[in-house]
Amino acid sequence: MLKNIIIITFILFGIVIAQDSVDTEETIFDSPYLVVGEVGLGGGFPGFQLYNTYFSFQKEKIGLAFKGSWTAVGPYIQASARYYTPIPVPVPTFVSAGVGNFGKTTTFMATVGTHIPLAIASPIRLTIEAGANYMNILGKDQILPTVSLGVGYSFFIDAEPLSKEELAQQEVEKRAEQAGCTNPKQPDSSIVGQALSDIIDGELNQARAAYAGTYELISYTKNLKTEVAGNIAHVSGTFTAKVKEVLSGKISEYDGSIDADLTWTGCAWTLDEYTIY
Repeated sequence: MLKNIIIITFILFGIVIAQDSVDTEETIFDSPYLVVGEVGLGGGFPGFQLYNTYFSFQKEKIGLAFKGSWTAVGPYIQASARYYTPIPVPVPTFVSAGVGNFGKTTTFMATVGTHIPLAIASPIRLTIEAGANYMNILGKDQILPTVSLGVGYSFFIDAEPLSKEELAQQEVEKRAEQAGCTNPKQPDSSIVGQALSDIIDGELNQARAAYAGTYELISYTKNLKTEVAGNIAHVSGTFTAKVKEVLSGKISEYDGSIDADLTWTGCAWTLDEYTIY
């Protein structure tokens, strides 16, 4: 059941289809530049982090996190490093160590934590940590339990260097998106596959990066057909996915089927709904 959840997350956001034809193809994944970021608001104990803001970055198994809050003696600032474990559980887990400061006091912390997405493909997720803080107050060494809960918005950064042509194309697409659909036209059936690929590419990368330390999606083979009728496009077919469990190195294969619908907005295709079974 656990691996099926991971497979659904990966496959849902990894399908690139061929227009108006049956397409069988194996896709191999390799994206070493991927970084996941998160910004959010949180709360916790001890009191110097009771209300805080934070942002973090993750690249494969390594991450950095920064936290800030306001205390009675001024700002509290914390920086920590994270290691994402290969433990095969449904959500990414990490161990963390860092240092913080408020007033004239320096604290050292160590925690274990996890990210819990609020839904499949949702950029909103909970970040939970628990551990201990060490500090010296009034000449005495103290170790205090620490817990924190944050609600953040996660996003990915594809840090692969872009060519001048790619940068120029990105700028054109950005201006077109900001301008909105000012010149509606008839559905363009030739771009359904690319439209679906563009919509879900970001979600695929985010899912792969989030599980980088636990599971790896090696490849998947798809056999899909796209049909267009007016302003509705329907995709159906089957897939076989290969997933590697990082801790054991075990590679497993999973089969499934997919149905998805896209709607023409007047300027572009948008993903409406999907079913994976």
